Amino acid sequence: MLMKSRRLRWVLLGILLCGMVAGVGATDVKTLIQQAKAALRAVENTRDTAIKFAKLDEAKDLIEQIKAADPTNSELKTLESKYRYLDTGRPAAGAATASTAADPVKAKQTLADWNEIVKLEEELRAKTGGFFPNAENLNYAKEQTDQVLALISDVLANDKPRILAFLKSFSGAYGEANDDMDRKIIALTPKDPSKGMYDEANKRPDELPSWAYKKLLDRLSWIQAGPGREAKLIMKNAMEGIANADFFQDTIRDSKYTEAELELERAKRFNPKDPEIAQALAAVQAGRKKSQADVKKALESARFPA
Repeated sequence: MLMKSRRLRWVLLGILLCGMVAGVGATDVKTLIQQAKAALRAVENTRDTAIKFAKLDEAKDLIEQIKAADPTNSELKTLESKYRYLDTGRPAAGAATASTAADPVKAKQTLADWNEIVKLEEELRAKTGGFFPNAENLNYAKEQTDQVLALISDVLANDKPRILAFLKSFSGAYGEANDDMDRKIIALTPKDPSKGMYDEANKRPDELPSWAYKKLLDRLSWIQAGPGREAKLIMKNAMEGIANADFFQDTIRDSKYTEAELELERAKRFNPKDPEIAQALAAVQAGRKKSQADVKKALESARFPA
């Protein structure tokens, strides 16, 4: 019993120590995040190049510590993006900076492209976000079916070709949509160190170009795939509504078949070429016809002789 008691105490002590370490680790990560944010704010607020790069190096070291301690932390992406955004004009990148400074036309065009891709993403999101809140769902009332279909048709016919053409040109100029694209564009649009961070000449979009690029592609894919997925969902719900139709009263059964038929017709509007929906519609129409015939036959057999 004594040995068991000692063993139990050691187990409990180990659990408590693990808990203490985990707690300290969580606190340390929060502290590191606060310190990284403070270092990046200092970069934004200074005009001293030496202080800027010292604080950037400090922020980078803190971000690496956060990544090592908690690689899935929700703050990491924001910190890393802000760091990349601010980390420009280092002496090692002097050649690129000098080239850009010698070619203000290139800098102006790059900044215009950056602003344009962000604008395209914002406009498409504003136009479609109400009905397409995410990749999986369409958000609308049945009465809005015409509006949803009109929007989808407009985006796929008009916006999609225009946006894809721009993205092709954009990636041709700046590479694939990743960190390298962001670094290249930021390097090509250096800020004027003689002017303040918030001076008009130093204003840059809040959205990184690679993010805007990816968001545009994602949203276009939602709108492309959405109608087919919605058609399947409408069909599923319609067929579930008549799954137990044989147990309904005659008039209720007929109304259920009518409702299912109308919904399947609506599903076809979202995806006219889906053979499964066509088969389901034919089955519902046949079932309704048989139901009506059975009702008529039952009524005739129940009549009293004249």
